[in-house]
Amino acid sequence: PDYVRLTVPLGSTWSMPLHWHHDHDSRRCVSVRCAGGPLHVFTAKRTGGSSDLLGSAGTQQRFEASQMIAWGRDGDGDGKADPALLIVDLEAPATLHRNVCSAVLDREVFPRLASTPPWLRGLFALLAWLPAAQERLLACLLWVQLRTMFYTHGFHLYCGRISISWWWMAQPFGGHVPQWAKNFEWRSQEIISVIVLASCYWVGTLLLGMKAEYCQYTPERKQESEASVKKLDF
Repeated sequence: PDYVRLTVPLGSTWSMPLHWHHDHDSRRCVSVRCAGGPLHVFTAKRTGGSSDLLGSAGTQQRFEASQMIAWGRDGDGDGKADPALLIVDLEAPATLHRNVCSAVLDREVFPRLASTPPWLRGLFALLAWLPAAQERLLACLLWVQLRTMFYTHGFHLYCGRISISWWWMAQPFGGHVPQWAKNFEWRSQEIISVIVLASCYWVGTLLLGMKAEYCQYTPERKQESEASVKKLDF
């Protein structure tokens, strides 16, 4: 994996969404290290149990395979984000995170991309006098775009699960949840994630003109593209 430095600016409530990677997946997140600001890291095991790590500059957390992870700026306990700038060094493949961050920052550019289908450009033109509706449409498209990228890069986003452990937890004195119930919940979580991400991928690529990677956001892809064009010229 590469090392990617991510900065969460002042006033932003952005955080890395809860996700996991399969065992032995070379594209998984390996660790996160705080380079500045208040960091909150959440981890959970598929067999049950979770932990929270709060720290500042120098704090580092390594992740296990198939471990659910999420991180972001540490709050102040009242549900409000700490105003301090958060800077982290993430040990993970750079391609995904470069594309994700660029898609978030450049979401207003999507309607003007050459790959955007004419019908969608026309819809944006019709909504030019309705800023609120146009903003809502941009948010929906970004939602689909990010999941298209996640699906392609083995980034399994948490989208819910079928919970049955509540039955044992509701028993007097707290019943023991059997292993088969934990496995069922984890499997349902995997299936739901695949259905949601795969649906976004096919809708995004076939109907909305989206890509899982954009060469302008991926230097090595851009260089390969330029090299191929030069070869064609000769």
